[in-house]
Amino acid sequence: MVIENINASYKQWFRSLASTIILGILISLLFTIPSFNNPPWGLSKIQTVIILLIIYLVYILIPIILNYQFIYISDDDEKFTIRYYNISFIPGKKKAIVFDLSEFDHFEVTKSVFNLRENLVIYRKMQKGIVKYPPISLMGFKPAKRKKAIQMLTSLNKR
Repeated sequence: MVIENINASYKQWFRSLASTIILGILISLLFTIPSFNNPPWGLSKIQTVIILLIIYLVYILIPIILNYQFIYISDDDEKFTIRYYNISFIPGKKKAIVFDLSEFDHFEVTKSVFNLRENLVIYRKMQKGIVKYPPISLMGFKPAKRKKAIQMLTSLNKR
């Protein structure tokens, strides 16, 4: 079974790109159109730019704080595979976890950042003991896919 969220990652990247372009256009219009010399809302051009930048930064920082990630999970061909990377305006380093299904020990879902972010932690059996992999954020999944991924991992626990 394969579970992935490629569409969500494309949408998030496009939103970041579009918001950057819109911000650039708004700031350009603000300084080039003569009617904005004395804006009707009573703010100076600099104050308007600062407000636009604050709104932009909040919009861009939310996915970074929640750590949206592209995730590909597969348990086909007797191999367990997770590929993941951060989804943001500048994508993060691509990482992968691959091992035999017989080495899968268990998983846990942890919460962080005021219980806003869910992380997946994978445990693997090895000769020297059990290895804990770094947490992988599940926030890039929609709730239905997140539940499906957890069900798939729970079925691996029972093997």
